[in-house]
Amino acid sequence: MPVKNLREEYQKRIDGYENAIGYRTRVMNYIALLRLITLIAVIYFFVMGVKSDQLINFFASSLMVVTFFLLVSFHKLHRDKRELIRQLKKLNMKEINCLDHNFSENNDGAEFINRHHSWSYDLDIFGRGSLYQYINRTATRKGKSNLAKLLSSSPLIVEQIYERQEIIKDLKDRIDFRQSYIASANLITENESDFSEIQNWLETKSYIQRNRWLVAVAILSSLASVFIIVAGVINLSNFRYLLPLILFNWGILAPFLQRTNKYQSNISKKHELLSGYA
Repeated sequence: MPVKNLREEYQKRIDGYENAIGYRTRVMNYIALLRLITLIAVIYFFVMGVKSDQLINFFASSLMVVTFFLLVSFHKLHRDKRELIRQLKKLNMKEINCLDHNFSENNDGAEFINRHHSWSYDLDIFGRGSLYQYINRTATRKGKSNLAKLLSSSPLIVEQIYERQEIIKDLKDRIDFRQSYIASANLITENESDFSEIQNWLETKSYIQRNRWLVAVAILSSLASVFIIVAGVINLSNFRYLLPLILFNWGILAPFLQRTNKYQSNISKKHELLSGYA
């Protein structure tokens, strides 16, 4: 595609993404307002239920609680979509800069410079103004290292050259696919130790696997909670049995709280990383 047409295509996409960002922002504002109204409704119906002792008010309050969490989920969905669109807009702005021979925003692969390599150092394959910086569109640590490996090694057989040419030919006009892939990858926060930590996490048995009695306690406690809540809906006085159950749960959880928080923190970080890769 000629440079002029590419510039027009990128600018067209930027304009479209700006409109999409504005739309998502407006929807998020409406959802935020509805969340506030729903929260007020939760408190209102609960107070009315306490005053009137009518089950319908408690039911309405519970319904508002469910609605509130659904709105929270919708808000997050639109927020994530907006962040992806922002990445897409940023990506197209960067491509226009590249058309103007401004590659400063691209990683230059300086960490891959090897003065003792047979030819990559002499040919300025890596570093500022290098071939790596010109063609680099990678967005993950693994992608950066794979590109460096391709540029600093020779294909073993001619068929590998033909295969790479076919891949490039297939991807060159698939702008939507390429940009969606890169924008999604740009949302991933990676650390150098992530892969080793994931490996250790997968190979280590959790505390609850080594103490099976905790599984039985968790199941029985959950069943008891459901039973008390159902009984409380039938007769409000039955809700008083929740307090001793809550105290029992806290008594069981307290010794494991620090360990549980550590597991939760690690799993949450890795979950976001693995979701991004998926």
